[in-house]
Amino acid sequence: MTIDEKLQRFTEITLAEIQKKADAELEEHKKLLKEQANAHKRTMYQNAEAEVHSEAEHVSKEINIALANEKLSLRRRYTRRQNELEDKVFDEVLDKLRSFMATSKYEDFLVRKINDAIEYAGEDNLYIYLSANDASWLNKLIERTGFPLQVSEEAFIGGIKARIPDRNILIDESFQGAIDTLHKEFIFMGGTDV
Repeated sequence: MTIDEKLQRFTEITLAEIQKKADAELEEHKKLLKEQANAHKRTMYQNAEAEVHSEAEHVSKEINIALANEKLSLRRRYTRRQNELEDKVFDEVLDKLRSFMATSKYEDFLVRKINDAIEYAGEDNLYIYLSANDASWLNKLIERTGFPLQVSEEAFIGGIKARIPDRNILIDESFQGAIDTLHKEFIFMGGTDV
């Protein structure tokens, strides 16, 4: 083999080895780039997923806040309307009471309540008071019951109030007391039940 042939053979072997080494390095580099690309894709996917999750939570919170505000607004409107209707009901009750208080049945009612108080007190001292609004009934009621009644300085709507000081008892048979009690205990059922 000649020197040129040896040189040719050496060049071919060297070039083949260099090519082989370059191909291996290129494959290694491609593999590394592919791994980096996959890692970058995973990171981007995880970041996007986290961002979507975070945005979904944010939107959910905003919806919950809006719903809570609307619920509160509805509850306020409902309560306001309920109070208006409750006031209307009690205004109608007062109107009916005032109408009743202008009748002779009211006088009979007062006589019955006065006699009940007299019976309850028995032999104990008793003071019976009429509302200032009922002062016009005073003489008629004294005549019918035979009991010395007084007009109260305290304003109340209809009925009587009585005091038995010996037993420290106050009898409140006034319409005002009944209305106040009903007003405290009143539950508006929205028209289904009162």
